Amino acid sequence: MRIIILLLFVVAASLSQAQESVNRSLLNEGSQNSIYLSLSEVVLLAREQSPDALIAKHRYRRSYWEFRSFRAGYLPNVKLDATLPNFNRTIDPITQSDGSETYRERTLARYSTNLSLTQRIGLTGGEVFLSSGLQRLDNYFTDTTTRQFLSTPVNIGFRQPIFGHNPYKWDKQIEPLRYEESKRAYLEDTERIAITAVNHFFNLLMAQIEREIQRKNKANYDTLFNIAKGRFVLGRIAENELLQLELNLLPMRLLK
Repeated sequence: MRIIILLLFVVAASLSQAQESVNRSLLNEGSQNSIYLSLSEVVLLAREQSPDALIAKHRYRRSYWEFRSFRAGYLPNVKLDATLPNFNRTIDPITQSDGSETYRERTLARYSTNLSLTQRIGLTGGEVFLSSGLQRLDNYFTDTTTRQFLSTPVNIGFRQPIFGHNPYKWDKQIEPLRYEESKRAYLEDTERIAITAVNHFFNLLMAQIEREIQRKNKANYDTLFNIAKGRFVLGRIAENELLQLELNLLPMRLLK
């Protein structure tokens, strides 16, 4: 009887060792395809590549370029306007000295170029401008051709709306505050992403620890169940105790 009990214990121990070796091999196979990251690496990866981080980054970029566009509106603005040759062909009646009328074909060609420089005045809402222009008019008749030039060397002026509010004044106060708000919102979003990454990191860590505990419990339940089967064969325990151990082992067998 002692020899049989000793053999049962040896078989149970060998079965548990075989189960542990299988679990280790499965763990090693899974670890070959696994990526191990520290907490700082997880936080850095979440801040740079997570969908929430990309959304926050693009939202901040939009606010940044809106502020840059606002500041560019107060810089001097250079504008060049030029027209392609504008041809106009007409047939005009001409009264002769004897009272008769003749018709002559005339073709007009217009060319124009204007260069202007404007600067906004945020205090008053107006703008100062400096412009220069040149126009050329070619008049083609059937027998003669005339050419005229009209130039404006320098034209200096100031445009100021008298009635109405000054949008430049309010934008100069609102836009910097709006940009500062977007920067703080971006910092808040990055910190919230970091907190979420930390929570996920420790949740995964707790899940891994619980999984290892369940694996050890499974090995222990396997050993106890094998011993109980040997004792049941020897008549040392009742069948209901064996079935209770098997019932406790069933959820463990679902664990991989």
